[in-house]
Amino acid sequence: MKKVILIASLSMSIFTSAFSQINVGSVTNGKINQKEGLEKLIPILKSNLLELSSLNVDYNTVKVIEFDGKYYLQFLGGSFKTTFQVTKDNSGNLIAADKVSCTTSACASEPQGCVPGLGNYCTPCANKGTCTKTVSNQSLL
Repeated sequence: MKKVILIASLSMSIFTSAFSQINVGSVTNGKINQKEGLEKLIPILKSNLLELSSLNVDYNTVKVIEFDGKYYLQFLGGSFKTTFQVTKDNSGNLIAADKVSCTTSACASEPQGCVPGLGNYCTPCANKGTCTKTVSNQSLL
């Protein structure tokens, strides 16, 4: 009986951590409706990137964007851009995957920059600049 409970607890823990995501808004009639208060995530992300990737970045803006039919959550500040992948569910909610981010200063001025793709990788900068991928087993946000 103890083995069954342990396996069930372990399975639930893995399931929960594998699907940690944050609702960042919705899409209605093709228009992005960004959730209010996303700027509260800035100090959390700043702290986690410093700890996990030694990136010391100050952000001043958070926005949900659409680029080439895909959605992203972007944190912008100074010459840096940090991006998270966002998916639209069947109800039109925009859900940010919060465990993989891509940060760049080399191509932050590009419309897309470097962004997370399916499979936990960062797309390269068009100008071949540096992109830092940060992965955590817990939320970065």
